[in-house]
Amino acid sequence: MGSPPSAAPKPWLVPSLFVSSVLLHVYYSVKFPLAPDETYYWQWSRHLDWGYYDQGPMIAWWIRAGCALFGETPLGVRACAIVAALGTLFFVYRLTKELFGERAALLAMWPTLVTPMALAGSFVATYDPLMVMFWAAA
Repeated sequence: MGSPPSAAPKPWLVPSLFVSSVLLHVYYSVKFPLAPDETYYWQWSRHLDWGYYDQGPMIAWWIRAGCALFGETPLGVRACAIVAALGTLFFVYRLTKELFGERAALLAMWPTLVTPMALAGSFVATYDPLMVMFWAAA
């Protein structure tokens, strides 16, 4: 009697999770109005500088890049958060795969996708999604 076949993850599963994540965050970003913090940072992006009174400049630069691509729209303002969420998901997947294998990497992606803070933080344009992405990269 042979051993049972291993339940290897399907090769399409990881890319489909990345695409689904982006589509979900794009949907949320156009559905909900901008939060007060987002409008504050959006205003910074219209007057770029090396720093601001209470934060560093990266969020303003990223919002400016998003608005250059998608216009002065909620999607343009929030594009940076969506990219950062995708980056975080990628780094969590890669690190876990390297340390524990493909199966564990797929399991590690789920909390990054479905916890309430991850869902909200992945489309709201604040400095937090950027900070989490760079911490995950490090």
